[in-house]
Amino acid sequence: MAKLMKILMQSKSPMYHAVGNHELYNFDWTGLRRVLNIPGKSTVAEEHFYFSFSPMPGWIFLMLNPYEVSLMQERSTEGYREAERLMRKHNPNDVVDGQGNVNYFSGLEGEQQRFVPFNGGFGARQLDWLRQQLKAAASQGDKVVILNHIPLFHEAASWKTVSYDCIEALEVLHEEGASCVVAVFAGHSHKGGYAVDGAGLHHVTVQAPLTHGMSFGCVDVFEDRLELIGQGALPSRTLTFPARVTARARL
Repeated sequence: MAKLMKILMQSKSPMYHAVGNHELYNFDWTGLRRVLNIPGKSTVAEEHFYFSFSPMPGWIFLMLNPYEVSLMQERSTEGYREAERLMRKHNPNDVVDGQGNVNYFSGLEGEQQRFVPFNGGFGARQLDWLRQQLKAAASQGDKVVILNHIPLFHEAASWKTVSYDCIEALEVLHEEGASCVVAVFAGHSHKGGYAVDGAGLHHVTVQAPLTHGMSFGCVDVFEDRLELIGQGALPSRTLTFPARVTARARL
């Protein structure tokens, strides 16, 4: 990790880190902040690895932390206790105490399959933060892109690889972000994927280099769309803004 960061830190472009399960297999939260060269933060959101940034006026990017609720938190934290409660409620297998020795998905079907240890959730505090951020963006006429390691929409991945509270998160995006959110970019589901949900919101899941080799892309931004220019396994796509966002822009 130190060798990687030494190279990345030579870049003059700003970097924003998305926390995923593979980082948490190797580092605790304090150690991860240290190796990513992240200094101490002043707000609750920044301290917990979810935050906003604006690369230019009129655009807000919201980086979420889908492991605020997870078994990859310290056992004493509220996030761990909530994850343990969800596992014991929704997963009949011994995934809390015998994580590495059981079949996580035995007996699970449909949306219940998301309640496994390598996934995680946002929790009430982060979802409230997301709601407030979207309200502010909508009131200012900004457009919003959501970044998150775990997908939010199962049709762009699978029920096995979405956040515990993905349904609640989508409700927030559709209610508070109807006039401003244009796309969600995620990873986690190694096969990648793409889908448009019922509100017209684009969900892009980037293929994993671990399984697909070269897979990355750039995004060109226009008044009415995003142009995803994929490389390797990542397909290029035109992401036209949802009708309500386009209509708002014309006002």
